[in-house]
Amino acid sequence: MRIGFTKHLTVTICEDSEDAFAKGHTYEAEKGFRAVTIESAVVVVHGTGQGNPTVDLVMVDAEGNKYVTMITGNLLRTIPV
Repeated sequence: MRIGFTKHLTVTICEDSEDAFAKGHTYEAEKGFRAVTIESAVVVVHGTGQGNPTVDLVMVDAEGNKYVTMITGNLLRTIPV
């Protein structure tokens, strides 16, 4: 398990679900993916070292394993629209 901050992010833009599927973005258990449910979203007003806000998504899978991912404004701004 890798814990820490991601220093890069691969972004793929798809026109619709068919385009995403055609580009290989199918998230099946057979391919090693595990479905999770977002249990809660925690807004941390001063969540980064620079004092910027973050949103922490707390997720749980069918076996009860918990996961968390942090989203920052800078991360969202890196995604082209």
